[in-house]
Amino acid sequence: SNNVRERILQLSFQLTRARDETNINSLAQQTDNILKELTSSYKASILSREEYIAYMSIMYRMIGHTRDIIDGKGEYALSYMLLSVWHSHHPELAKFAFRLFVLPLPLEAVEDKDLHPYGSWKDIKHFYKRSKSSPLVQYGCQLLIEQLRADSVSNNPSLAAKWVPREKSQFGELFTELAIDYFSDYITSAKTDESRKRAIIKAKMDFRKLISSLNKKLDTVQIKQCTHHWSEIDPSKQTSITMHKQKKAFLNVNKDGSKRSELDDRIVCANKFKEFAQQAVNGEVEVKGKRIGLNDFTQEALELIGRNQQNSDEASILNAQWLDNSKQTGALGKMIAMVDVSGSMSGNPMNAAIALGIRVAEKSMLGKRVMTFSAAPSWVNLTGKDTFIEMVDTIRQADWGMNTNFAAALKMILDCIVTQKLSPEDVEDMVLAIFSDMQ
Repeated sequence: SNNVRERILQLSFQLTRARDETNINSLAQQTDNILKELTSSYKASILSREEYIAYMSIMYRMIGHTRDIIDGKGEYALSYMLLSVWHSHHPELAKFAFRLFVLPLPLEAVEDKDLHPYGSWKDIKHFYKRSKSSPLVQYGCQLLIEQLRADSVSNNPSLAAKWVPREKSQFGELFTELAIDYFSDYITSAKTDESRKRAIIKAKMDFRKLISSLNKKLDTVQIKQCTHHWSEIDPSKQTSITMHKQKKAFLNVNKDGSKRSELDDRIVCANKFKEFAQQAVNGEVEVKGKRIGLNDFTQEALELIGRNQQNSDEASILNAQWLDNSKQTGALGKMIAMVDVSGSMSGNPMNAAIALGIRVAEKSMLGKRVMTFSAAPSWVNLTGKDTFIEMVDTIRQADWGMNTNFAAALKMILDCIVTQKLSPEDVEDMVLAIFSDMQ
């Protein structure tokens, strides 16, 4: 049992940002082997019923934690892999887990009323892209059709229509399948090949109208953009992801900062967002940022630094989103960050390391500082750097080495503790967090 416990723990740590299909397939094999071993051990009475249920519960909850966009890892592909493996062992449990990706548990089933789906309705099209023939994808499509039928007669529709794939997108095939399923009576009434073709065309046309009407009810940003009502877009109501991805469009600027459009509608929209950005700088408003990945924060900051736009409206919004994002992170006081910015860390690893280092530094009892990953480690002082972009710029220029001297690092921490006159209780259980690929 110790062996299987260790393998479950190892799998849990490995279920993070798989780099390629080979890696995902390897993790799928590990998951499958663990489920098989648990079942065979239970049947052979090696595991008691209680032990078997406990281990299987951990494995099952791993699906939700891997996908959970708020309290978990927020992974797409890895959670779909887990669902597929579970479906080969326990199809109904896999279906129930997938249902929770798009719908929360019914309120009467739980005490916690503040529930959320682990993912969103867009999981259906992303799962479809990975495995078109999966029974789970077909089940997901059924759930989506049921939700759209309910939304069509509701004054308070869900966000399902927002995430329905569009006909002229990479998910065009799925759009057609959904249209045919939704208006299946059109197809079943067709008696000839020619009438079937016409029925499919009609189904797709009516499905487009349905999705359009539901999105108008939702009053989505996309509808305002498509109907040239940019001036009606409210900056304060944008989700963190929409604001992050569409800042340039809202501000009516190209990558180089030049004006994008001369249309009055776009200019009015841009002025509203510029005013909103200034209010954020002044601390008068908050800009949602809780759903943005930490590595994405750093990536955009580096892009703005590279274009010398650290003082732009884009930068102001990014800095404000970072502040909002930081509110969801609490107990990091007893932690010191060592950040590796060496060449091997280029790309997402470095982006994540810098952001994590800054997050720890902002909350550390030892002050707003990070330590370099070097044979001669040193402190990078972030005091006086008031914005996220300023802190990124400071850390990226830090010295780095091919290895690090941990003894020297620990001595520096001890010296800092003495200088700050921290009590034994303050430094008890203090952690040195090393953000590095250790290469």
